[in-house]
Amino acid sequence: GEITARFGARFSTLLAHALGQGDAPISPRKPLPDYIVEKRFAEPIATDTMIAMTLSRLADTLIASMEKQGKGARRLEAAFFRTDGVVRAIMVETGRPVTRSAVIDRLFRERLDALADPLDPGFGFDMVRLSASRTEIVVQEQRDLDAHVHDNDELAALIDRIAARIGGKRVVVHLPQDTHIPECAATAAPAQHHLAAAMQAEWPARVESEPPLRPLRLFDKPEPIKVPFAAVPDGPPHQFTWRRALHAVVRVEGPERIAMEWWRQDGKQLTRDYFRIEDAEGLRFWIFRDGLYEGECFDAEGKPTPPGWYVHGLFA
Repeated sequence: GEITARFGARFSTLLAHALGQGDAPISPRKPLPDYIVEKRFAEPIATDTMIAMTLSRLADTLIASMEKQGKGARRLEAAFFRTDGVVRAIMVETGRPVTRSAVIDRLFRERLDALADPLDPGFGFDMVRLSASRTEIVVQEQRDLDAHVHDNDELAALIDRIAARIGGKRVVVHLPQDTHIPECAATAAPAQHHLAAAMQAEWPARVESEPPLRPLRLFDKPEPIKVPFAAVPDGPPHQFTWRRALHAVVRVEGPERIAMEWWRQDGKQLTRDYFRIEDAEGLRFWIFRDGLYEGECFDAEGKPTPPGWYVHGLFA
């Protein structure tokens, strides 16, 4: 009762589900789309031309219905009903509300052309249904005479077309994260839903006439290197072996000590000392020592072990 009074009944319900003390029934009924238009045929259709014409006419009707209430479609679904009872559904999503039927035609044309399993009309389709399962209110924006004011609209349209062809999860933008861990400093998000955030994101500014602090290419997983000897406790290696190639160190910048987030670590993440390394051939690496020499690394038996060295990225 005290938990419910403080956090609400929803929190108590979730807590009961987590403890296995409550049921979470699932309704088999799907929610109806916001707008539905369909076309029935006395004689089934089977040609691509007729399917495209039907979708175009349904798009005009759908846009007219949404325009009366000032809405645009964010998720559209086209369902094709065959005479033998088979239903084939195709869905497209957009980054911004769609208010033009030409855009719907183009998105579904891109989606149909990219299908690995093309539409099989069989003996023909006797009904085609177009629905908008997600809609938003369209906000009218004041546009000036700036020539670059429509750049975001063109970029959003391009992202929608590419997403319709290869999938929305494959078109991403990178957003900065509030963390000092290098591999977590940026995260990839679907471009259709995070384009505005990416355009307004603030990245760390680079200091002019200074070398970059972070490499141009950052590996997904740091790759181990062999270091025969290094100046301890905080010194860089004099040479190292990476991918069976020996690199002699001629210039060094560092160390830059980065401690892991103690409130998230499980005791396995160690303190890192990063170095910007240049070898005799002019290649520049971003390497780090995982752990300190003051007894931070231990093996399975509890004995201290030397820290490991890794290359995390490459500078241009």
